[in-house]
Amino acid sequence: MKPLSIKSRVTLIATTALLGLLALVSAVQLNFFKVELRQVLESQQFTLVSRVADDIDQTLMLRLNALVGLAKILPAEELRRPGAMQKNLENRPGLQSQFDALSVIAADGKFVAAVPYDKGRETINLSDRPWIRRVLDGGRPLVSPPHRARLNGEPQVVLGAPIFGPRGEIVGVLAGTLNLFRSNFLGNIGRTRIGKTGSFSLFTKERLIVMSPDKDRIMTEGPVPGASPFFDHAVTGAEGTEDSVGSRGLRALFSYKSLQSVPWVLVAALPVEEAYAPFAETQKQIIQVMVVLALLLAPLTWLAVRSVLRPLVALHQAIRRSRNEPGAVPEVVVREGDEIGDLAAEFNALMRERTNAEAASRESEHRLRMITDNTPALISYVDSELRYRYANATYGEWFGVTPARMLGRTMREVLGETGYASREPHVREALAGRKADFDLPPALAGSERHIHTRYVPDVRGDGSVAGFFILASDVTALKHSDRMLRESEQQLSLALEGSQLALFDWNIATGEVFLSDQWAVMLGGKPASTHTTFAALTELVHPEDTAQLDPLIRDALKGVTPYYRVEHRVRKNDGRWIWIQSHGQVIARDHRDGRAVRLIGTNADVTERKRAEAELAESRAQLERAAQNDGLTGLPNRNLLGDRLEQALARARRNQQLISLFYLDLDRFKEINDALGHAAGDALLKAFAERLNACVRETDTVARVGGDEFVILLEDVREDGDARAIAEKIIDAMRREFHVDAKTLRATTSIGIAFTRGGTSGEELMKQADAVLYEAKRAGRNGYRVARPALEVVEGKPPGRREKPGHGGKS
Repeated sequence: MKPLSIKSRVTLIATTALLGLLALVSAVQLNFFKVELRQVLESQQFTLVSRVADDIDQTLMLRLNALVGLAKILPAEELRRPGAMQKNLENRPGLQSQFDALSVIAADGKFVAAVPYDKGRETINLSDRPWIRRVLDGGRPLVSPPHRARLNGEPQVVLGAPIFGPRGEIVGVLAGTLNLFRSNFLGNIGRTRIGKTGSFSLFTKERLIVMSPDKDRIMTEGPVPGASPFFDHAVTGAEGTEDSVGSRGLRALFSYKSLQSVPWVLVAALPVEEAYAPFAETQKQIIQVMVVLALLLAPLTWLAVRSVLRPLVALHQAIRRSRNEPGAVPEVVVREGDEIGDLAAEFNALMRERTNAEAASRESEHRLRMITDNTPALISYVDSELRYRYANATYGEWFGVTPARMLGRTMREVLGETGYASREPHVREALAGRKADFDLPPALAGSERHIHTRYVPDVRGDGSVAGFFILASDVTALKHSDRMLRESEQQLSLALEGSQLALFDWNIATGEVFLSDQWAVMLGGKPASTHTTFAALTELVHPEDTAQLDPLIRDALKGVTPYYRVEHRVRKNDGRWIWIQSHGQVIARDHRDGRAVRLIGTNADVTERKRAEAELAESRAQLERAAQNDGLTGLPNRNLLGDRLEQALARARRNQQLISLFYLDLDRFKEINDALGHAAGDALLKAFAERLNACVRETDTVARVGGDEFVILLEDVREDGDARAIAEKIIDAMRREFHVDAKTLRATTSIGIAFTRGGTSGEELMKQADAVLYEAKRAGRNGYRVARPALEVVEGKPPGRREKPGHGGKS
């Protein structure tokens, strides 16, 4: 199909634009007109439905009041005389004209009289009618809900008023019936028209249709909720007008108004076709006018455009003539100074620039060819049919195939079946639009080189693949270096396995940590490399070791120390703790701010060494305790006592303090030991030592110096009376029975006491106490003696008072 000419397109565009503008203006005006028309229609229709609803309310109330007035004057005694009541009703022609039927119903629900009187009424009882019960029980007039008559089944509405007896009791009901099928003020509602096709409807708020243009719908249920929006709004008590669709698909303007006297709603419906008929007619006239304008404007616009574009046609002919002279730079004669003349001048300049650009392109292509031919890599291009379209000179150097022999031939022809088969999967990747990278060993590359090849797809704008570029480089030296590196790594791995060290590499920027296989073995797993984070490793560290570990690592990261080395505990997979020695060093820092970015190091399991060190320390401690403590009682022995005595004497000399030394033994211990055996004797000695410790301060020293002999060293004694008090306390404590091996023993002790302020040697002080101990024994045991002189002169001080021998605190 031949495309439209510029004149035709401009004519079409101009005419369409003008008509479009007119259509837009018309549409806006029509929209305003439609909105105003709808507002007027809604206002008029709602006013109409409001007036009709008011008329219905007034008519119902007038007729109900008329019934009330008659009910007040009807004689109650005539209820017992149906003939008289019948005649009374027949004499009320004014009231009869307002209803289709007028009747009197007794309190028991039976008809007393009726006008007109239909056969069969005497058999009907209305006592079960809800509206009858409401009048009789409430004593108020009312309008009944729509219901069907029991006599003929026709729909009706009954107005009822109570009839009172002489004592004010309710004796009956005066009822006026309005048949909804007959021509009365309610029946006429369904037959009244709004315009040509509009109508009124009346329904209760319980969705029962009271009156409708369709007689079959009277006394039927209205639309279910959701089927008719306006109906749902009206039954909820809303009032107004809306453009809606009824339950039967009729789109109309619905105006609805609630009645005041009864719970009914009056609806006026005007179909939109009739409501908006003036709008549709105006719209039709505007379309006719626009068609006429189009027929007039199109030829006029075409003639105007033809006149305007005449110079452009001349320019086109000049350009066509210039194409018939190949090799020459076309020059178009510029005849006018308007836009078309400027276009001709720009065309001439463009042709000159194109010629220059073609020359530059040929020069650039020559340079590019020189670069690619001298690049030590294979560069070529293969189209979608797998034919070579370009190849550089390196192909000839590597494979002995000149680029001229390759062009136009397929890859299978150039490479052979074996060479093509090794590359075919990567060719498919490239033709699918995906980049492919692969290495070819010398056996498959067809040379003595290791070649790394990349296929880069040439993807068109529409997503199809025109071909792919081939970029291949010689990586023989790199492969050799890689092999050497793997061998070196293997040697390092063997060395690490032999040393039982776990190598770690921490990327500080990302927090990632790589650990060698030995780390998994340390934690109780199988040999496997571990990839984790520094935060996860930190959670394995024993909480008591964090305070020691964190500062060391932080100092290494900041460069305060060249490396860190620390021993700490980590949790194994089974929850147990092991000791490791961690040694790390920063090997890379950010050149901009000096921050550490990489830290490597080793972890070694030193749990066994730590256990051996602990056992050795415990052995040493046991040896030291054995050297300084008595093996039976655990008290300091003679050696440790000697050290503490010398220190106490030095402090006494320095501070001029009084110290006291007790020398004690168990009275008649040998006899107990011989009689009961060594085991009982040892148990007695241990119990004796415990009571001694309980009698002195924690800072005092109680020592066993051999057999049943004990020494107590008291420091910082204020006066000799304090020592006497402790001696008496010890003697009293030993008088209590000892329980040894289920036997009760009595044992006492004898004590020798010596004092000094540091002027006496430890050996002399022991001799003094020992000497008075024997005095105490000779005096009858179970007592103490104090050495004389008890206090010697120290640093020129006079000697203290001398004590008399005592026994149990007595002389």
